[in-house]
Amino acid sequence: MRSGLNRATAFLGTREFLFGISVTALSGVALVIVGNTGVVWETENAWRQLMAGLGDALVIATVLALLVDPVAQIRFARRWGRDIFWAIFNPRAPETFRDALKDLAAPKGYFRACTYRFTMDWAEASKDVLYVRLDVTLEATVLDPAGFNPNVVVRALMCHDGSPSRYVHWALRGEDVPSAEFVESELQAAGIQDQSPSGHTRLHQESLKYTGTVPQGKTYVVDRTLLMTRWACDYMPFWQGNVVLEQLVVVRGNAVLDLNFTVFQLAGPEMSKEEVKRPDGKTEIWFRLHEVSFPGQSSVLEWRPKEP
Repeated sequence: MRSGLNRATAFLGTREFLFGISVTALSGVALVIVGNTGVVWETENAWRQLMAGLGDALVIATVLALLVDPVAQIRFARRWGRDIFWAIFNPRAPETFRDALKDLAAPKGYFRACTYRFTMDWAEASKDVLYVRLDVTLEATVLDPAGFNPNVVVRALMCHDGSPSRYVHWALRGEDVPSAEFVESELQAAGIQDQSPSGHTRLHQESLKYTGTVPQGKTYVVDRTLLMTRWACDYMPFWQGNVVLEQLVVVRGNAVLDLNFTVFQLAGPEMSKEEVKRPDGKTEIWFRLHEVSFPGQSSVLEWRPKEP
């Protein structure tokens, strides 16, 4: 992380970067003027559309370079840059697709890291059902000028028998905002949790009535703890609502040595796997994903009993 930050800082501070961003901005403005006025072509034509689209793309590139975290810029550009530039300034690209990519290019924030800690213990001697405790930690940076307030609904799967899972802990801490913490008894209050008709549990974070707003450019951390039961052969998806730079999945508990685990990103790579011995001698399994995840992507933890 430190080496990445040093590279990004050095990158932003170079004369080449400042010169390049100035040229890009001026070129974008000039092309927007050419494409949207009669300075060069008096009538509307394909060249004017192309110039206007290319100008929009360069202006958006300038905003990205100045406002988005440099590490995210580099990864974002390597993976998606060519397709985004094609879609934004190509007149044949669908308008809805272009609008969606413009929204993606101006996110309200991003997660530097998401950590999922699964504690899996056998619920009974037959080893058919697992008690699962999931501790989620989100480390985020705010890009929205209006700041960030946790007012969205988050969801979790039902238990193995259809009964509702339940959130038992929620906490937020960040820069320039008051910290807050809610324990199980407070999260069981009316209107905070409910079960959808399809069975999953919904946590209405707006009902927590947290009034703090994390300012633009500041960071915050959210912790959530969830309890549920799952089958011995089962899976757990986790969906991304923001850009995520890194993900870490940790699996522990007395069922770890009895099960085979895999974590993969849908339409993406498997996470690298590592067995870690704790000081008390117990084993944890760590999965790391260093690929950037974008809103709407999901990762899946799946497991099944080992062969005898």
